[in-house]
Amino acid sequence: MAKIILVFLSLIFANVAAAEASSTQQPLSPATKKSIDDLTSATKKDIDDLTLLFQEVTDAINTATPPAKKPEATRASSKHIQTAESDVAKAAKAGDEEKLAHLILAYRMASAMVIHAPPAERLKVMEDTFNSAAAPNPYECPNVDKAYCETRSKFNKAILGVVAAASPEQKKLWDKDSTLPKSMHTAMSTVNKAYADGDDKEIARVLAAYNKAADSVIAAPPSDKLKVMESTFKHAAASGA
Repeated sequence: MAKIILVFLSLIFANVAAAEASSTQQPLSPATKKSIDDLTSATKKDIDDLTLLFQEVTDAINTATPPAKKPEATRASSKHIQTAESDVAKAAKAGDEEKLAHLILAYRMASAMVIHAPPAERLKVMEDTFNSAAAPNPYECPNVDKAYCETRSKFNKAILGVVAAASPEQKKLWDKDSTLPKSMHTAMSTVNKAYADGDDKEIARVLAAYNKAADSVIAAPPSDKLKVMESTFKHAAASGA
């Protein structure tokens, strides 16, 4: 059971974590550079290194994409990198080097996962990992986004309730059936995408949908928790699509 819990918790806590159709990454804006001038030399170097790493990500996506799909892939990858650069610029402008350190680490890890992913999976891996990096850091809860932290807490309570209520036969099935981990992955991917898109109304709507779903799981009798989770999380995912 401990193994199962660790697997699911790893899914929950894995956060440490449209432009021109061109394969060339744009440099940081003058405003961003001005903000960076006030930072320490080490942080400036980390940002410069991250910018170079983003170029590697762009190249990795470009080389892995068939010619007919390059414009679409370039637009998608550029959007993710622009979001990342915007996150870095905001933290730099605020002079928040602690947040910068977290963002740089999260985006470095995300970039490495994209670069080393199988070519056919790179764009999907980028979507998942860069969206995750854009979302609040769950390890800083409850001192960051209150609504986000509440949703993460309910996710934890819901999944642990499902695991605790599962029969030995169900736990054996989970080694072969990925339905439950996929439900959690879809949930976090949907939440992370909302944060990456930056629409406050959409973020609130997605969080509300998953809060309601998690509440239903938490309130369900032990024998019904898995069934309730599958149905309510599926509905929440559809509402967030």
